[in-house]
Amino acid sequence: MMDIKSYLSLTLTTLALERNIILFVLPLHSRHLTQPLDIGVFGPMKAFYNRESQAFMHSNPGMSIITRDIARLTAKPFTKTFRTENISSAF
Repeated sequence: MMDIKSYLSLTLTTLALERNIILFVLPLHSRHLTQPLDIGVFGPMKAFYNRESQAFMHSNPGMSIITRDIARLTAKPFTKTFRTENISSAF
């Protein structure tokens, strides 16, 4: 049996504490609990993000998406998919 500590490094934990980030660690072998979110939330978000990325590349020929573009491109898909009703209905 694998120990959960093997998934968390001291560097990650320290960085999270410094930036006030709460790490949420799921128990091992619990993927079946989060699968509804994969289907009902993360899948649609990925599709919306891909559309936003394609639109960006279409309107900016020859440019690549860089790190600073990701937040802007993710904003619309995130607000469309991470809604209480979407998350609730996934379960």
